[in-house]
Amino acid sequence: MMKIKIFQINTDRDNNRVVFMSLEATKKFQHADKIDRNIYDEVFSGSVDCRNLGDVFMVFNLYHPEVYRGRSLSVSDVVEVIESETTEPGYYFCDSFCFQKIEF
Repeated sequence: MMKIKIFQINTDRDNNRVVFMSLEATKKFQHADKIDRNIYDEVFSGSVDCRNLGDVFMVFNLYHPEVYRGRSLSVSDVVEVIESETTEPGYYFCDSFCFQKIEF
């Protein structure tokens, strides 16, 4: 079981058009090493029956919980791990083929 939050870019505030871009590209187009938290909206907060971030990715792509109000989890989304037995708490950027821990 993991307690998480999911953040997705609000395209109305995405002036640099970084939605669905990799972490490297996002930093480049935002001209900063830190992701701009102001363009993100929280779309989920709760506990999920997952062991790791890979499981989180599967759940929020294939089996959206009823209370989930976001689009399928994708590149440029951020997952905050609040509690987990297997994953260090923190913020993780969903990048191509992996999650990268970031400051957020």
